[in-house]
Amino acid sequence: MGRLIADKYKEWEAEALARFNQLKANEEELNRIFIEIYGLQDELTPEVEDKDVTVRKADLQREIKSLISYAVGCMFGRYSVNVEGLQFAGGDFSEQWVVISGQYYNRRVVEYYVGKQLSGSCGMAEINGSCGGDVPINKNSSERGVVLAFGSDAQSSGVDSFQYRRGTTAKLYEGIREISVDSKGLQRGIADTVYDLCSPEILDAISSGSGAELVRRGWKDADLIDWKTIHCTLTTVHFSPDNNNIIPICDDEYFDDDIVGYFVRWVKATYGEDTLEANLRFVADALGGKGTSREVIRSYFLNGFYADHLKIYQKRPIYWLFSSGKKNGFKALIYMHRYQPDLLARMRTDYVHEQQERYRTQLHALEDASQTANPSERVKLSKQIAKLKDQAFEILQYEEKIHHLADQMIAIDLDDGVKVNYAKFQDVLEKIK
Repeated sequence: MGRLIADKYKEWEAEALARFNQLKANEEELNRIFIEIYGLQDELTPEVEDKDVTVRKADLQREIKSLISYAVGCMFGRYSVNVEGLQFAGGDFSEQWVVISGQYYNRRVVEYYVGKQLSGSCGMAEINGSCGGDVPINKNSSERGVVLAFGSDAQSSGVDSFQYRRGTTAKLYEGIREISVDSKGLQRGIADTVYDLCSPEILDAISSGSGAELVRRGWKDADLIDWKTIHCTLTTVHFSPDNNNIIPICDDEYFDDDIVGYFVRWVKATYGEDTLEANLRFVADALGGKGTSREVIRSYFLNGFYADHLKIYQKRPIYWLFSSGKKNGFKALIYMHRYQPDLLARMRTDYVHEQQERYRTQLHALEDASQTANPSERVKLSKQIAKLKDQAFEILQYEEKIHHLADQMIAIDLDDGVKVNYAKFQDVLEKIK
């Protein structure tokens, strides 16, 4: 059964109110104590006004906007619906996210399912090493090899701990990448051989759903693992972030990775498919506005999201809005911490040019339809044509600007901060007043 965002909000509202009332009562009790100690009964009262309490009550619209912001973070891989906490904020993206069948998956989640299959299919003994201290490994088990799924900490994530596992009946073949026991990301090393459960070879097996190639290379136990189940579970249960760090925001769903489509998939993955429409309606009603739930959400992404993001981050945004102007000819979000020098070239080729072509196609279709339309329909079509022409002209000018910057292959240094790096792209980014 799916879950309702409305129910989750009610739970949070009750929790926030209880916290608010408790803190208010504590502050008033402290006031009473000090008033009594210093004999100020005739001058002061212990009561505290609600506005002076230092924690907030729940606010529906604010919380929904915060939820949307978190969803955008999941779209970029900053957060994960499967693992709590910050997942990526610079460095090598593949340290936290790995590619399977062209999509990104959280490394810890993949390790969890691979480790679970290894223990169930290959007779591997689980050793719980999450509590610290040495894990006893005898000579025989060491000779057989030890598999370590690093990074899965049950205390800080929604993924169970599958850290230490004894080796299979035969040593894993040498083609699977071995990693040093003091490698970055490993909490401790305890055996002669440590294997990366997200090595390219294992990821390929998950993608193909078969361990045949692993068997051919020498890992005899690989055909005992249900690679198809791992692949199916990852594909159907988990939300995958955008693979190119460019998420377009358009006034219609022109692209497969359109931000509204992404948000719908995020809500479905997080709360369930059977409650999807009810949840989208709840979000739209909280935001306010006319139209279907998807139209209201699209309007917020087009006109309100970035302004709210700037407020949250005090005009030092981590998500950057590439915008052609007020006509919404082209808009796209990127995540600053995933920026690469070729990003603008990819944006220009795969998105700006595509959008220009769509405008041309739509204009031709509307102009042809206008020739045979009745007077009332012609008025409506004329407005649509005028809007598209404005957008087409705006994106034409924008293409020239982004072309100039794309050819420069500009690099950024995260240590320079947002202000310095943002200024490098000021001609093509949303202006920050």
